[in-house]
Amino acid sequence: MDIIADVYPYSYWQSNLSVLLPERNFEDRAAARFALTKLTTPEGLRIAVFAPDPSLVGKSIAQIAAERHADPIETYLALTRQSEAYRAAHPEVERVDAVIGSAMAEPDIATFIAWKHSVICSDGMTHGLHPRGFGAFAKILRVYVREQRLLTLEEAVHKMSAQTAAQLGLADRGTIAPGLQADLVLFDPARVADRSDLDHPNALATGVSTVWVNGVVVFDKDAATGARPGQVVRRAGWRPVD
Repeated sequence: MDIIADVYPYSYWQSNLSVLLPERNFEDRAAARFALTKLTTPEGLRIAVFAPDPSLVGKSIAQIAAERHADPIETYLALTRQSEAYRAAHPEVERVDAVIGSAMAEPDIATFIAWKHSVICSDGMTHGLHPRGFGAFAKILRVYVREQRLLTLEEAVHKMSAQTAAQLGLADRGTIAPGLQADLVLFDPARVADRSDLDHPNALATGVSTVWVNGVVVFDKDAATGARPGQVVRRAGWRPVD
């Protein structure tokens, strides 16, 4: 079998409130109790986006429950019901809610990162409270290459570029060669480091000098240039469905 797997270097995920209730029964205390004991905890589930009440952003389910003198299970269900009602009433709002949940163990993350079949991803975006959008790749280079020596620099870069392109079937990306798309990053291996965390999710990484996308400079001198030469990339053989 041709195994494809990706991993990012954080022990917490980000999704929406209802993701922990696959049956979408927002009255099911048993399912909520399972989610908040087996999948994460009230202390480990933190509000990242909450359109119905933005004042809750940054607080955990445990903190909100304590403020309300309520049970964490019912607090979680109440917030989920409130979010779903808001979504139904405001279909124009793109992002109604998001939560960050602690769930993974650091030794497991390290094992997945070192696995020869895995590639590196951010699985994120550049808004919200999860630091992965700004820090995932720099953290790999800082922690797992420079500090823990779990990967060589060459192995890490390969997982971020050529191996990813090969596993996704992207024939003109991931390597440096004549005729291929010039997507390049110039960085200092001794200095590159992530600075983003849950309290500062949008902090820029350090040690990156210049970034090119399709041969155009998009980041230079610690700032984006404003150029947008990117394009949708589809795997080889992909065809839209009529």
